[in-house]
Amino acid sequence: MWYVTGLILMMRSKRAPDDDGRVIASMLSAEEQASAPSSSPEDAPAFTSTERRLYALAALKAALLIGTAFLGGLAFVIWLITLL
Repeated sequence: MWYVTGLILMMRSKRAPDDDGRVIASMLSAEEQASAPSSSPEDAPAFTSTERRLYALAALKAALLIGTAFLGGLAFVIWLITLL
């Protein structure tokens, strides 16, 4: 039961929230939001063909690595079953 009392003590402790400066919700009025600069997708630069190819190859390598790990685990399980 010691873990329950520790959990209750942790829940009861009142810590001041850490402020890291991030904005969760803008508190501007509608007029202020219309005049405020925003970062829209059209402002972001598009990827070049080389960058697109590199990102696609990196994603493919990651998928192959994960697939290899799963196939290796499956082969290991099959090998263990054949030993029985």
